[in-house]
Amino acid sequence: MQLYSYWIIKVDVDKKLRSATTAPLFPFREYDAKRSAHGEEPSGVLDQTIRSLRTQISQNSQNITELQQAWIKKQTELISLQAKVGEKQEEIAAKKDEMLIRKQHSHRINAEVEATKKEIKSLNSELKDMDHLVDRMGRQLAAFKQQQVQFESQAKAIQEEAQMQIAQKEQEKQNLLNNVQEAEKERDGSLEELLDLERQVTLWERKIKLEKEIQDAIDPNIGQAELAAMRKEIHRMELREIQLKKTQQHLLKELKQVLSKRDLIHMRHAPKTGTAQETHKKVVLQRQITALDSKLRETEVRLAFEKACLVHLQRLTKDLESITDEDLKIPLKPSAQLALHKVQNEAANVAAAIGEVEQEAPALQEVLELFKKWAVHLVSANDTYKLQPEALRFSD
Repeated sequence: MQLYSYWIIKVDVDKKLRSATTAPLFPFREYDAKRSAHGEEPSGVLDQTIRSLRTQISQNSQNITELQQAWIKKQTELISLQAKVGEKQEEIAAKKDEMLIRKQHSHRINAEVEATKKEIKSLNSELKDMDHLVDRMGRQLAAFKQQQVQFESQAKAIQEEAQMQIAQKEQEKQNLLNNVQEAEKERDGSLEELLDLERQVTLWERKIKLEKEIQDAIDPNIGQAELAAMRKEIHRMELREIQLKKTQQHLLKELKQVLSKRDLIHMRHAPKTGTAQETHKKVVLQRQITALDSKLRETEVRLAFEKACLVHLQRLTKDLESITDEDLKIPLKPSAQLALHKVQNEAANVAAAIGEVEQEAPALQEVLELFKKWAVHLVSANDTYKLQPEALRFSD
């Protein structure tokens, strides 16, 4: 900024000098120009003065340029000196900062020295305490050695007594081992007797079980209660089917009456002319008819499923009656096995059919659940009980 301000001042000075040197020459130039225009020659005195002035002007301009160059050199030197001064100032500031850091470091070191001195004092005091402690420990060690000698003598006496007691305990142990061996021998004998008794008990249980199975096979009343319950349920289902048919017919009759009443009401209150109302009426009637048809189909499907279930259950009861009668008449085991295998196959089919009917007829869910449990019981009967009629019994 200083260089720029110096340069502006120099430009102003140059302008003033030029105006001062050229201003007196303007009238002479105008006079020479007029004379040359008329063809006259200029005067010699004025020309000489003009030349001298021009030479002075040129010398002055050269001096000015030299002075300007010298001034620029001085300015550059001044700038370089200012830069050096700034660098020196920065170095001085850095040195000052370093001095401050050194002072702080010295203060910190002094504080650490003071702290170490205090620690040395505390350590010296602790050393004194440790010396006192060592002296006391020495006295206690001497007393401990005296007590150790006394305890060693007492330990020898106790050891002798313990050895005598150990010898007595070993003798008692040997006696107990002998008693244990005798008790083990007695236990082995009692275990053998117990095993013999258990074998006899199992044999008698098998005999009793076989006798009971034979009595059950001979008894014709087994399974009759379940068959009677099934007959009652089948009869109840037939009555339910008849009731559903009656309700279906009654509903159809009521629907027809409602539709006829609605048609009469529409015919009374409808205008005589108007194709739009007639078409709307036809569309409404068509929708009602389709809804009734769908309901009728649903009821027919339900009735068909219930009929199929009833027929299947009736056939199953007849098969069971025939199987039980054959088993009572023919006491051959292969025939009973084949009959029971057939019953199990039929029971599996019944369980599958009942599962399908439960989805379509929720009202019969309780009855169908009972029959389904009975069928699953028959299917899951073990092979060891296939020959016994009691496998057909089921208790909920």
